[in-house]
Amino acid sequence: MGYKLVHIKGDTWYLDGAAKIGIIRNTKDPSRSIVIDTGLDDDAGRRLMKVMQEEGMGVGTIINTHSRRPLRRQSHYKREDKLRNFCLSL
Repeated sequence: MGYKLVHIKGDTWYLDGAAKIGIIRNTKDPSRSIVIDTGLDDDAGRRLMKVMQEEGMGVGTIINTHSRRPLRRQSHYKREDKLRNFCLSL
């Protein structure tokens, strides 16, 4: 499935694919932007990183809005880059 970066407003975007992945561009340092949910699998993460790099952005923080095994595994993989990783729960 093709992934497309969609501009919402201001510094907010989402990657439109099998699952929506939110992005908030860090205006002071776009290489440290915020990602909201990381997609369904590692392929989504790779596509996310590719699209963000093409737009001059990188990931500084990941916020997972819910806990699912694929999200935890993928975020754990990205933690090797010393990212801040948060999982919200009720």
